Amino acid sequence: MYRRGEQVCFSPSSSRLGLARSQGAGYLESMMEAPPVRKPKRRWVWTKILYGLVGLFLVATVIGRLWWGSYADSQLREVVEGIRARGEPLEWAEFAPEPVPDDQNEALLYLEASYTPFLSREGVRWYCASSGARFVRPPVSQEEEKRLERLRDMLPYLLGYPDFRGKRREDVIEILKLSQESLALCRQARGLERSDWGMDFSGDALGTEYPPLMPARNLARVLCLAALEAHDAGDDARAVEHIRDALAIARSMRTMPSVVCQAVGQATESTAYAAIEAIAPKLTVGDSPGAVPREVLQDLITKLVDNRAMEEGMV
Repeated sequence: MYRRGEQVCFSPSSSRLGLARSQGAGYLESMMEAPPVRKPKRRWVWTKILYGLVGLFLVATVIGRLWWGSYADSQLREVVEGIRARGEPLEWAEFAPEPVPDDQNEALLYLEASYTPFLSREGVRWYCASSGARFVRPPVSQEEEKRLERLRDMLPYLLGYPDFRGKRREDVIEILKLSQESLALCRQARGLERSDWGMDFSGDALGTEYPPLMPARNLARVLCLAALEAHDAGDDARAVEHIRDALAIARSMRTMPSVVCQAVGQATESTAYAAIEAIAPKLTVGDSPGAVPREVLQDLITKLVDNRAMEEGMV
């Protein structure tokens, strides 16, 4: 760089100037030329292909979904038409049982028998929509509640462990004493064989309230305990009658169109089956005092293989 008057001039470096002189004018002209233009890579081609495949997949998905929806709808209509043709219930309101008069409704007796201070817990209540009856567990003192709760929680162990039952003779006697009226109501209810637990079928199935069945299950446990005690005392006829009463409660539960009610009914049946297994090896059959009449035993066997209650509840 050198200064000429007021103008500042730049001169090439001596090395580049010497190289230009040695190479001639062609070198300077080559340096003045514009650099070559690079052609852009064709990535946009693959991008378009990818977008096209994605769009094709989305269109195929929509078309497949529309076809499958139409096909599934036609299949559902065929099933619904078949159910209607067979006269089976389909809507939730159609599962409501036929009206049962109160004097023929065994469920009302089971509710009355089970909503006692001993068999149900505090605060349990139920409104029977079909009959308008209300069942409320009577209140008791706090000390009495603790005593009843201890006896109530003891029921499964008294049934499953004979040695424990033998050591708790006073508790067993107290439980049977508290349940005398309930056992009598169960015997009365067994002869009715028509059930309506008072469920309200006017709303949606998911919002339907079910009756609290734990008190009725406790009632069946007491019946099985009474059967075991009667068998130990040599009165097999009375023991079988108590088991028939417990099976009648389970059958009544399973008439309700609910998986929960079916499960509770099956559990109640299992309790009765366990009592049958306990007394069957030494069961006395015949006409002797305390023996089970053969016709009664045959009726019990018939009830054990009868699945109509389950079919009526789940159809």
